[in-house]
Parts: sequence; structure tokens; C-alpha cells
Amino acid sequence: RSAGPSGGATQQQEAEAHAVVLLHEENAQRELCQLWTTGGAHIFFTHLAMLDCMPFVQRQPHWVGLVRHPVDQWISTQYAVHHCICQTHDSWCANISIPVQLTREAYCEGTLNDLFVAIQPTLNPLPMNVQTLYFGGHHPQCDQSRMGSQCLELALYNMQKLFAWVGVLEELELSLKVLRVTMPDLFAGLDPTSAAKTHKNEHDRTVHLTDLLPEYRELLTKYLRYDLALYERAKEFLLKKAGACGFL
Repeated sequence: RSAGPSGGATQQQEAEAHAVVLLHEENAQRELCQLWTTGGAHIFFTHLAMLDCMPFVQRQPHWVGLVRHPVDQWISTQYAVHHCICQTHDSWCANISIPVQLTREAYCEGTLNDLFVAIQPTLNPLPMNVQTLYFGGHHPQCDQSRMGSQCLELALYNMQKLFAWVGVLEELELSLKVLRVTMPDLFAGLDPTSAAKTHKNEHDRTVHLTDLLPEYRELLTKYLRYDLALYERAKEFLLKKAGACGFL
């Protein structure tokens, strides 16, 4: 668009700014990959969505990750934000705004179903698929306005090729058993049963606060279809590895 009286950026200025961002990202990737090849411990003060060292060096880092059922993750996020804004007032939620459809009182005293009814007309399914965006490395083809099957394919490729382990929260004990075998140098002392039990106890304390009506869950399933496809494939990958390790 052309610059108007208010001094808005032209298309050329926007393109130049985007090129600077991409160059910064590439330089940061190269710097970290070169550090990675030297071994030892390093502190790196630049955020990178995902590290792919293949364009620069041959040695790849070992990624680990965890997926969760997308609907439950969305519910958990809403609960965490609600709990922070209305009760604990922690700094991490200070810049998160209450939905404009609700007053602060209605937001803090309402249920999750009340919140969903209020915000549902404005929900954008594309950026809601946060797990696909993450495993896609926030690649340009995973731009929030275009995110779809191509981003899902990239996310699945990264999951298989760049991640040494991807666990499934709903299969946490089995996932941790596979992790201990996959990376014994780091996780030989891990107790999968104890760790899974600890998580379950924490989850059971809050699950009653996050009930969502079945019809709303069904709508969320449609919105989160890419994350759901990723989640199902991650479960397949996990069960295949678990079977190979003799856990099934």
C-alpha cells in the first residue's frame, strides 16, 4: 500500500523491513549452529523458533518435544490465562487483554463456556493451531494467514527428522519410557512412573475447573484440525517407537 498522510509504510519499505528480519534470523541461525559444532555450554540471547543447522553445518542438535490433545491444550491455556488475570496477577499475563466482549467482572466470574460463547464469533482457526506452527518452525509457509496442509506436512517432516523424541502428554508414562531409552546419557535416572503420577495429581486438581460442553469441544476440534492431525501422527510415531523398544 502507498504511504498516506499519516506516514504509513510503503510496500517497498515493508519488503525491506522483512528482508532485514530474514537476514537477522539467518545470521542468528548460522552463529548458533557454529557454536553448536564446538561443543560445550553456550548462552545465546536470540530467540529462534526452530534450529535447522543443515544449511550451515552437518551436525544437527537433538530436539525433544511434547504434544497434547489440541482441545485440552486450548482449554488449559484459557484456564491459565484466566487464573493469572483474575487471581495471581503474575507478570507474564500483564499484557494479555480481556476479550472486548466481556467486562472484567464477567470474565473473572464466568465459566469457560461463557467465555467460549463470547469469543467464538471472532476465533481465527489458523493461528489457533499452535502446535503445528511450532513444529513447523514458524516457517514463512506457516504464516498465520496461510497456514494449512503445507505447514502440517512441514511440521510432520520436522517432527520425524529433527526431533529425537516427541512425547504425548496423554501417554506420559509410555512417552518417558521411550525418552529414557532414546537418550540414556541424559535420562538414565528418569523414573517414568513417578513423573507421570506427579503430573496426573496436578492435573486432577484443576480438571473440574475446565469443563467445556460437548458441542463446544466439537467446534474446537474443527478449528484445531491441523493440530489434531499432528497429534494423531505423533501418537502413531510414539507407539511405533514403544513397540520397537518392547514396551507394548
